[in-house]
Order: sequence, then structure tokens, then C-alpha cells
Amino acid sequence: YKDDYASAERLLLYWEQEAILFKDLKGRLTICNELIGLYRKIGNSEKVIIYINLCLSLLNKLELTDSISAGTTYLNIGTGYKFLKDNKQALIYYQKTEKIYLKVLNQNDYNFAGLYNNMGLSKMDLGLYDDGLNDFFKILSNNSEQKIDQAITYLNIANLYELKLGLLDGATFIDEYVNKALSILNDSNILHDGYYAFVLEKCASAIQYYGYFMDANELLERSHNIYERIRNS
Repeated sequence: YKDDYASAERLLLYWEQEAILFKDLKGRLTICNELIGLYRKIGNSEKVIIYINLCLSLLNKLELTDSISAGTTYLNIGTGYKFLKDNKQALIYYQKTEKIYLKVLNQNDYNFAGLYNNMGLSKMDLGLYDDGLNDFFKILSNNSEQKIDQAITYLNIANLYELKLGLLDGATFIDEYVNKALSILNDSNILHDGYYAFVLEKCASAIQYYGYFMDANELLERSHNIYERIRNS
């Protein structure tokens, strides 16, 4: 079930022990990546640090320096450090991810959206607003079919202008980018699947924060209906 973190933790720890038992280093790396994300969501800083270090150790043993697996792991480590509010360290690992992705992925691959959104957010938190904006615009120039990710980017840009200019002075930019996000979220051509529901939920809180209460409620209701449909299918 959605948000059942206790069950997810039990399952992941079980599979980690299975990977240890069978000396499956690649399998354990996959599980440790998932555990970084899980402990980030439930706010367990100590466990995030433990699994960051485990991932680095496993990468070293597996010698996966320039693989997509290494890139994804560095990205997860970066998000772990961002959760720990160590944005300088997060950027180090985002840059490692970028270096690998540019080597092994097509320039329009949807994975770049996750990377540049996270990288831009860390730069924002460090006050590097122009650099962060540059990362967000890299996503908007990407021709990936996963257009729904651009809604998140537009809201990140709105947040950037709030931080840079304040709510009043940045109001024109904020309204522009919130409405661009809504345009994507309300696009009937986008597949209404579980990921779409996740993005709706993720975006609704930011849209509500900027005063678009009716729009936020509609998004949350739509997300809820999709999750219900998936559960009952």
C-alpha cells in the first residue's frame, strides 16, 4: 500500500539479507539505493548515512565507475546528502551523475529531469540562483516524452524566484510558472498512471502554497481517484 513505509522497510531489509547471504553485490547495491530513499522519506538521518556509505563501498567493490548503475547511485547519494542539508556534498555527487549520464544516455533521456531538478534545488539552497535556473532550463529544453516532469520544474522555478526576489517582487514570475505547471498537469494527453498521480500529489502542496487552493484540491482529488483505481484493478 501507498506510504506503508514499515512494510517497505521489512521487505527491503529481508532482500538485503538475502543478497548478503548469496554474496550478490549488485543486488545489494540496488536494495541499498532503495533504502537511502526510504530512510530519507521517513526522516532517519542515521540510516541515510549508513546506506550512503554502504553504496559507496559496494560501488568500489563492483568497480562500476562509469555505468548507469553508478550514475543512479550517485544521484541517490546526492539526494541523501540534500536531505541531510549538506548541499555542497550533494552537488559533488550530482556532478558525478551528470558526468556519467552525459556519457551513457541520450541527451533527451528522462533521467536528466530528475538529475537537473535535484541539482538546481541544491544550488538554490546555496544561493546560486542563476546556476540553479540554468539547470531547470536544461530540463525544459529536453525533448523527453516524460513531459509531466516539467511541471515539477516549473514549480521549482517559481520557488527560486520567491527565494531570490521575495513573494511580492517575484509575484509575476511565480504566477507565470505556477500556471505553466498547471497547464501540464491538466493536459488530457498525459497518461493518468501511478507516476502521474505521484506528480499531482507532489505538485499540489506547492500550488496550494502559492494560493491556488481550488486547483490544488482538484489535483489531490484526481490523484486520490487514480490511486483508488490502481488499488481496485
